Amino acid sequence: MVMIKRNINRALTQLKDQFHLMIYGGQTDEKYKTAKVLVQIFYFIQLAVAYQAFTFNSQLPDWTDILRAEEMFMPLWPVQWVKLVNYSIACKGILLSFLIASFISTLFWTRHTIIRAISFLSFFFYLALISSFGKIDHYLHLMLVMSFFLVLLPKSNKSVEGKTAFLKVFWFVQLFALTTYSISGLFKFYGIADQLIRGQISAIDPTAFGQNIAKSLFHTGKPPFLSEMILHNPSYFFSIILVAGYLIELAAIFFAFLPRWHRLIGSLLILLHIGIGLTVGADFLYQILVVGILFLYSPFENKATV
Repeated sequence: MVMIKRNINRALTQLKDQFHLMIYGGQTDEKYKTAKVLVQIFYFIQLAVAYQAFTFNSQLPDWTDILRAEEMFMPLWPVQWVKLVNYSIACKGILLSFLIASFISTLFWTRHTIIRAISFLSFFFYLALISSFGKIDHYLHLMLVMSFFLVLLPKSNKSVEGKTAFLKVFWFVQLFALTTYSISGLFKFYGIADQLIRGQISAIDPTAFGQNIAKSLFHTGKPPFLSEMILHNPSYFFSIILVAGYLIELAAIFFAFLPRWHRLIGSLLILLHIGIGLTVGADFLYQILVVGILFLYSPFENKATV
């Protein structure tokens, strides 16, 4: 017991030291400039999401379909108020507010905290609106969470303290993002164990990947690029790929403290999302973009922080 406690304390000390090196380990100006550019890119991507809400070739729900679907509207709690006002006006107001706030935040996100807060709230109400028709997709949730935490960024400050405070918030966003992946991986391994105990088909069964694809096909009717090959060729090889993906997710949180490997975990998570898109068909474009911002071009991924 004493040995376990000692090892835990040692691990926590090492993580603390790694965090200190990332934030205070030199090249503060370069890290700050990189992080600032990445946040600017994020708000530009958010503007693209807001614009897509008005286009007819978008992966996001068509605004005309939203207006026509009033009878199927089952509001989540943030948009319960829509039932109390004119439905069409409320929906158009949410969509326009999201577009306007995203445009303003793209230009002036460094000026005032209130600008970033309004940008987040407009995003929040938009996502609540499009999720109020019987199914909640999670493909924009990572962006929404990042938008929320960016509200906590300190005011533009050229001092060392201001720059390190900025970097701390950016790192916390990285940590939270990787934590969500680790929690996802944890529940997937729990699911495997539970299914094995119950004698059900789990991810280690050679037909599991194919069955997952078949379920997706039932809902969408559109076969993903690699779906036919996997459906007609059940194999333990695909089980290994599934479990490897779960392992990447489970271990993700530890990479937050390993700046040397930020690009690696970013690459692995992007490949994971690409693989899901090619096989199951889920559209993870925005997750890929956010992961790229946070980890492929991480401001901490340099020798001075290792």
